Amino acid sequence: MESTLKKSLFKSYKNVQRGTEFVLKAIPQDKLEYKPNNNMRSLKDLSFHIATLPVGSVVLAESNFTEFPPMDVLLQAMSDRIGEVESKNFADIFVRSSNHFIEFIDKKSEDDLINSTYKSFLMRQPATYLEGSLSMITHLIQHRG
Repeated sequence: MESTLKKSLFKSYKNVQRGTEFVLKAIPQDKLEYKPNNNMRSLKDLSFHIATLPVGSVVLAESNFTEFPPMDVLLQAMSDRIGEVESKNFADIFVRSSNHFIEFIDKKSEDDLINSTYKSFLMRQPATYLEGSLSMITHLIQHRG
């Protein structure tokens, strides 16, 4: 039986997921190389980052990286979990990425979500799986905006 905590988390995430899919589908393919200025990511790079944030958060939670992994290692880890990630269909990548994140969290008990911790190079101290999930969702919303 799904816990109240998971129901709340999944309901919140599904709302974010719908909005993010809408944004990713609206990106014109002929504008993917656009950069607002030279110091910013291209639309393609930002879209890829947004699309892979959910699966990336799982990779980091399951791995013992002490620093940001080489891109080929990270891409392979994501591909192993959700299949091909190097296309320009960012909405599709995001759906698969989100499904993997939801499956990962759904396998955790409520006790594991709020009491079990993991550590990654992104965090200064161990975080619970709930904290990591909420952090990823916040990060996703910030970039989507």
